[in-house]
Amino acid sequence: MNSLYEVKKLNYKGSIELFSWYAFNQNHPKEGYETLSKSVVHYLDGLPLGLKVLGRFLHGKTVREWESELRKLKQEPNQEILVVLKRSYDELDDMQKQIFLDVACFFNGEDKDFVTRILDACNFCADGGIRVLTDKCLLSILDNKIWMHDLIQQMGRDIVRQESPRYPGQRSRLCNPEVISRVLTEKTGTEAIDGILFNFSIPKPIHITTESFVKMKNLRLLKFYSQLESTSAKEHNGVQLSKDFEFPSYKLRYLCWQGYPLESLPSSFYAKDLVELDMCYSRLKRLWGNDLLLEKLSVIRLSCSQHLIEVPDISISAPNLEKLILDGCSSLLKLHPSIGKLRKLIFFSLKNCKKLTSFPSISNMEALEILNLSGCSELKKFPDIQGNLEHLLELYLASTAIEEIPSSIEHLTGLILLDLKRCKNLRSLPTGICKLESLEYLFLSGCSKLENFPEMMEDMENLKELLLDGTSIAGLPLSIDRLKGLVLLNLRNCKSLVSLPKGMCKLTSLEALIVSGCSQLNNLPRNLGSLQSLTQLYADGTAITQPPDSIVLLRNLQVLMYPGCKILAPNSLRSLFSFWLLPRNSLNGISSSLPSGFGYSSNLDPSDWKLKEVAIPNGICSLISLNKLDLSRNDFLSIPAGISELTNLKDLQLGQRQSHTEILELPPNVEDGHNCTALLPVSSSVSTLQGLQFPFYSCSKPAEDQSSDDKRNAFPHNDVSSSDSVSTLTTSPIVMQKLLENIAFSVVYPGNVIPEWIWRQNEGSSVKIVLPTDWYNDDFLGFALCSVGEHFPERIICHFSSDVFHYGDLKDFVLDFHKAGNNVGSEHVWLGYQPRSQFRLFQPNDWNHIEISFEAIPRFISSASNVVKKCGVCLMYAEDLEENRKQTKSKGCNVVKRSSDTA
Repeated sequence: MNSLYEVKKLNYKGSIELFSWYAFNQNHPKEGYETLSKSVVHYLDGLPLGLKVLGRFLHGKTVREWESELRKLKQEPNQEILVVLKRSYDELDDMQKQIFLDVACFFNGEDKDFVTRILDACNFCADGGIRVLTDKCLLSILDNKIWMHDLIQQMGRDIVRQESPRYPGQRSRLCNPEVISRVLTEKTGTEAIDGILFNFSIPKPIHITTESFVKMKNLRLLKFYSQLESTSAKEHNGVQLSKDFEFPSYKLRYLCWQGYPLESLPSSFYAKDLVELDMCYSRLKRLWGNDLLLEKLSVIRLSCSQHLIEVPDISISAPNLEKLILDGCSSLLKLHPSIGKLRKLIFFSLKNCKKLTSFPSISNMEALEILNLSGCSELKKFPDIQGNLEHLLELYLASTAIEEIPSSIEHLTGLILLDLKRCKNLRSLPTGICKLESLEYLFLSGCSKLENFPEMMEDMENLKELLLDGTSIAGLPLSIDRLKGLVLLNLRNCKSLVSLPKGMCKLTSLEALIVSGCSQLNNLPRNLGSLQSLTQLYADGTAITQPPDSIVLLRNLQVLMYPGCKILAPNSLRSLFSFWLLPRNSLNGISSSLPSGFGYSSNLDPSDWKLKEVAIPNGICSLISLNKLDLSRNDFLSIPAGISELTNLKDLQLGQRQSHTEILELPPNVEDGHNCTALLPVSSSVSTLQGLQFPFYSCSKPAEDQSSDDKRNAFPHNDVSSSDSVSTLTTSPIVMQKLLENIAFSVVYPGNVIPEWIWRQNEGSSVKIVLPTDWYNDDFLGFALCSVGEHFPERIICHFSSDVFHYGDLKDFVLDFHKAGNNVGSEHVWLGYQPRSQFRLFQPNDWNHIEISFEAIPRFISSASNVVKKCGVCLMYAEDLEENRKQTKSKGCNVVKRSSDTA
């Protein structure tokens, strides 16, 4: 009994068996106790000691007694368990104990690098201590975050509580909001307190005076924060301070006070050991009014402090600063010129400081790696660069008023990304920009006054993406062939562009060329076929009459878009690709044969041809190389039966017309289908489908009025002319279930309401579902998933996790989107379906719960953040089909049975 107890977790199967032996004298739960047993196992999260102790404790008790004890456990952990767990703690040395208690009270779930920095500042030798705690299974590291088992955390907090059970003001750490509020209000704090973590997510008025803190002379850590995403909740949190408020800061290492209500820090503020200062959403007008020396301060965060008007001479007060974040400080007019002397600054962000009119020289910022000035809409000039800032990797100047880039930008020899999107006053680029030999990403989208791109005097071999969409350039430089590593060239909606240079056909790495909407562009280079790496060519909305003959040499071409070309040259049928270019109103009488060379095509886009049943060419089935076929927005009733012979076809896009009723048989390798809202297959060939997308964004506009944005993603999207399809799908998903039993699919559409049939819903970005007994039966189809974001997402990631994740393969659901239409700034709903066929599960009925978390992620720092406001999940079963089919019919929806339904 005196040996060290190491906390090693069991998997779910082992947990339920161990618990059952002690609770029921058998290896599985007794009938009627299954759900309760799962709750206990979930609570203990694989902890063997707890499973034994609670199994013995609950043995022989009634169901009602079990329910009562489980409610009690949530309030106070079992003391017998805590006593044994404490043996592991007792074996630690003093420093390791301090680290353990800090994590239990303050840092569970925090980034390991952040925690290490703070603990090192407390002289705790963090790396070694965290390693010992991890080896003893008291901590775990996952995705560079520190995690502690709930019971172990409770044990740690109970150790602190036992320091002074009756007088919390005499404990070393305070993290219970009610206890903290009482201690501060009653002014009972003592010098024993060295850390406070105050979560005011449920704001209650509290008045704090200097006397509340006066005795806390050993305070190391002080954090006032809100877990709510709302800005108002962080700014108006109910905390009231007297104007002469002061608090002991001499021993502070970490100070975080979101929504700090005073205009400046106390005049007596002095924290010589402070390493991080976080005052986001504060009412600060200035940081401090007197001269300070905070040599150890490495991070300052003042984001969304909308009253901040000045920043002091930080180069003197914080000479070792590494991060300075002032995003959203909308009243900040200027920066102290000495800020450019911060030689150790690595990350500097002033995003959306909308009143900032000037920026000091950065020539002495030798360590600077990332500088973000995006959204500083009054900033007209970027300073000259003197010296060699070889460490600067990313420079964000999007949506500024900058009129020119200094020629000295050529000194940024290590720059990888330069973002100048939506700089509407920018008229030209210096030739020195072509000397940025490390540059990989150059974004000039929306620079509407930019008329030319400079000639390149030397190779830019590393440039991968060049975005010139929405500019006024009339042509590309003849030296474009120096961009030897270019992968993406986007010229969408360059209305003044009249031609492309021949030299661009030497870009052997080019994979995507976008000239959509270039209305004056009437031809492509004759030797276009030299672009052997080209996989995507978008030329819709141009004046091109026909593509060059060499296009047949593009053996890797996967996507070719020509649906908007309305001008047809005489005798264009001689072109192998003329079939793409036929006017939409002239196709109903076309022959069912195709040009002989068409068999080499890999992508066919006859969307908007308005084909009738008799007009569908049977010759389409001879396109043996075809891997993408777009049949959307046509009026035919079925597609040729021989389409199943297209063995290379992977992407089939079908229309939204209600007249679509059946597919006789799908090709065996189809992976993606689009907009199949009423078209249901009549054979089992649907089982070959793997992925399906329904991107119904911008539903408020007719399809013909939509302006398509960047389409270089993995999933082509089609706008819809009304929200009927969305409504059908979201109000009665089982309309799709007969098609979707084995197909993952995704829907994105404007809105902020999760459909009612998603029965497990939650505010925030994650939701947990407790699984019923025998949930994984023969009728189980898959998971329906849903989230609501602030605006149209660039990327959605849906993470699955369970209490027995190592028993199967729970894949993340990842989708990339590129915004289109005009509603991208509004709230959007993402709805997804993940079928059981895409999981590899072992003994899934041993699972107790699944937790799903959603992320809406921008591609680059300059992209707007996208908060997931709410989410939901539900289990889909075949037994629900009949009931939902009846409901769907009652709403006027036509559900077509598959042939297998009648078998």
